[in-house]
Amino acid sequence: MNDRLDAFTAILLPRSVARLLEGAAQIGVATADSTNDPVYLPIQEFLAQVRTVFRMDVAFVSEFAQDQRIFRVVSAAVDDPGIRVGEGDPTLDTYCRMVVEDRLDRCVPDTAASPAAGMAVTRRLRIGAYLAATIRLTGGQVFGTLCCYSHTARLDLQDKDADILQVLADAVAASVDKHGDLRQRVWLGAPAADS
Repeated sequence: MNDRLDAFTAILLPRSVARLLEGAAQIGVATADSTNDPVYLPIQEFLAQVRTVFRMDVAFVSEFAQDQRIFRVVSAAVDDPGIRVGEGDPTLDTYCRMVVEDRLDRCVPDTAASPAAGMAVTRRLRIGAYLAATIRLTGGQVFGTLCCYSHTARLDLQDKDADILQVLADAVAASVDKHGDLRQRVWLGAPAADS
């Protein structure tokens, strides 16, 4: 367990959060063309746990590629979250890009009271509250983001929630191979392939 994870656990986190953080230390994730492929269910299950722990409606891993934000893995509590694996949109006016560029806080408990209130994506996805963490690779380059949002404001969200999400994003970053692809490993017990 790394020092950041130990520090969070020491602050008497609820057991569900502590278990989620412990699981993040071993996570391996993969991209998928279809979320119906059983080999990719573990990362969806992980994101479902993230959603549950933070009481959010949608959680996703995105990748930034050529000025696009591409949704690589999505977990939603509703049938049509408005985003789908493999779909993308320009990064210019997204929460993800704004967080990475420090133009928007990583924790937005009420989007109506934030700079994001007037953004088209806020209305389109009905984002009421938002948490985000940058997925930064060991070389310093940004891969994308780990995000989750609720359709209603969540005034109970705090910066420490975004800090916890960042630890989880760091685990996702550790699973990106030298070719920039997310990969599946620990979740299925598969042997680690050389990158």
